Amino acid sequence: MLQGCFAGFGETMLRLNVPAGKRLGEAVPGYLETGFGGAEANVCTSLALLGNPVRYLTALPAHPLTDALERQMRGYGVETQWLRRPAGRFGIYYVEPGCGCRPSQVWYDRAYSAIALAGPEEYDFAALLDNVGCLHLTGITPGLSENACRSTLALAGEARRRHIIVSCDVNYRSKLWRWRDGSAPQELARHYLTELAGLAEILIVNVTQARELFELHRPSEADNCFDLEAARSTARQLMERFPQLQLLALPMRETLSAEHNNLGVMLLDGTTGEEALAPTAGTGSFQPYQLRQMADRIGGGDAFAAGLLHARFGRPNRSLSEVAGFAIAAGCLKHSFTGDVNRATEAEIEQLMNGGNSRVCR
Repeated sequence: MLQGCFAGFGETMLRLNVPAGKRLGEAVPGYLETGFGGAEANVCTSLALLGNPVRYLTALPAHPLTDALERQMRGYGVETQWLRRPAGRFGIYYVEPGCGCRPSQVWYDRAYSAIALAGPEEYDFAALLDNVGCLHLTGITPGLSENACRSTLALAGEARRRHIIVSCDVNYRSKLWRWRDGSAPQELARHYLTELAGLAEILIVNVTQARELFELHRPSEADNCFDLEAARSTARQLMERFPQLQLLALPMRETLSAEHNNLGVMLLDGTTGEEALAPTAGTGSFQPYQLRQMADRIGGGDAFAAGLLHARFGRPNRSLSEVAGFAIAAGCLKHSFTGDVNRATEAEIEQLMNGGNSRVCR
């Protein structure tokens, strides 16, 4: 069992959803559905809904939206401990749902947000990390600004000094990382995400992003999302690059259309070298989930991360294959809920993990 609570640090934004079948430009003036969203907050909320003690830190403006977010997160059971700044704004992102061969689109409006302006000297990291056993971070927050990058790295470094487990979902976003003139986004991300990954003991990254960001050798030119030998090669290279890793997760997603995705995962234990694949068929062979109807794809990776942390630390004595199975089942079930947050119960996740009624998540 984890000694202390889970914690997360990142930005929460106002989410504005375009009605299905419309473009953003034709939906306004008109009705946009509102909600809150943000990767690290999604992970914290999912962990709380699974029964874990969780704390969330961010920087937000003194604003009615901040008050509303605080009430919502506390309602989910998340302890909120954040910096309220007189300067900076509440970030926004717009979601235009895809259909068929047209993918979903996301537009960010988060420049000069409170967390982008706040430097590490403004936070009380000691208070955030008091009684924390595991800190979850992503590569999204450092992509916002130089200050947000400095804050993320400073918090990760302080956590390591306090012997707190650091979890990192690389989550590279090509629309971010534009805060240094003359630096290409991917090059800037490579430099700082390599540093962040070097502070993590749990790393979540897909094979494509791992190869591109960390400049790994590509064993094959074939582009197969479920090429297990290619995934194993990537995992070995990542373990060599980051020898401090205790657990490496390589999620796999095949996108056939906006409504049809296939999901799977490979886990590697950095201490024992043990490998686990999920989901598996009755014979024990790897058989990805087939999602042919999805209420909302956004937040699936965050639900996976929460499921991984919960299964690894919130419920002791699970085998690596059970951890993998629970994590990918949690990620799969998120696609059946609208909004950023996975509202699946532990019983529902375990039912799907253990076979459920169907291999299709509806």
